[in-house]
Amino acid sequence: DVCSSDLAWQHQPGRGRHAVMRRQLDGGGWSAPFLVPAAYLGQHAELAYAGNVHVAEGRTVDRGRLVVSDALARESFYVGITRGREENTAHVVTSRPQAADLTPGTRPGPAAEPLDWQAVLAGVLAREDPDLTAHEVIRQAQEQATSAATLHGLWQTVTRTLSRDAYDAILRDRLAPDDYARLQADPERDVLHRTLRGAELDGQDVPALLERVTARDMTGARSVAAVLHGRIGRDARDHQPEAGLELGRGYTARTPAAAAQPELAAVARELAEALDQRIEVMGEEAAGRPPVWALAALAAVPADLAGRADRSARAGKVAAARELTGHDDPVVPIGGAPRASAAEARHAWQQA
Repeated sequence: DVCSSDLAWQHQPGRGRHAVMRRQLDGGGWSAPFLVPAAYLGQHAELAYAGNVHVAEGRTVDRGRLVVSDALARESFYVGITRGREENTAHVVTSRPQAADLTPGTRPGPAAEPLDWQAVLAGVLAREDPDLTAHEVIRQAQEQATSAATLHGLWQTVTRTLSRDAYDAILRDRLAPDDYARLQADPERDVLHRTLRGAELDGQDVPALLERVTARDMTGARSVAAVLHGRIGRDARDHQPEAGLELGRGYTARTPAAAAQPELAAVARELAEALDQRIEVMGEEAAGRPPVWALAALAAVPADLAGRADRSARAGKVAAARELTGHDDPVVPIGGAPRASAAEARHAWQQA
């Protein structure tokens, strides 16, 4: 949470070399400059490099972060938002650029109304890169349209938004106003949301779960999110979901309805349907022309239609998990479990 702004170095008499730093504040501003010893940075910090999407193409990282402005094209967006194995985050620029008035004595005008982030993303997805040839556009579009990883990343982003807003609406009704306000500023809030999403994917009734864990007040709680997280863990031992309730269901069945945001919910449903279709195709391909991992993991092709359909469905879940987690071992069907914070990828792995 410490960032350099106009990084400069200073030599302090008798103290060595220091970096001039600023800390980003919760409100979006910056703190006053302060000094950090170069020796401390060398021991406890590391450089983070950013590149454009052309540099990133073909690379894979644990977590990807993409800065999205209204000038980005669809092809570049797809490349940038699919680099992370475990998590991909889009930072959408909603401020409107202003033309500079260099007339002496003029002052900056009032800031324009910010853009809607969903409108920015919609514009990016509708914009094609004019620098690509027609063949490249077709090839990239086909690859992205058939990629479970890309569809899953977009579906995850939308459904997390829908679920987060639904959870917050319940918590707003269940918590005291002061506790809810503290929760909104709690650094552990995102962890709580991911835990609730994981419980939802496991088949738990999240409204009932939140009703139970908020039954007692938050007196003495330093972190509302941490207290709720601990209560959820204890509650899980007493309220296990029905075995297999969610494990065999497809993405369409796992997509929140979200009546409060019908347009965003419609996008989530379309992505879920595309994902289910993609997984069905992957299953048919893996069952019909089985790779080595499928031969090792699946039984021989059954003679009856129902058995073959079941085999294809199971092969599709394994193939999807391989693509989502980047597991490409030709023999071993699936790799290690994704971390618990990647609830959606972990659920796909559990299905596999």
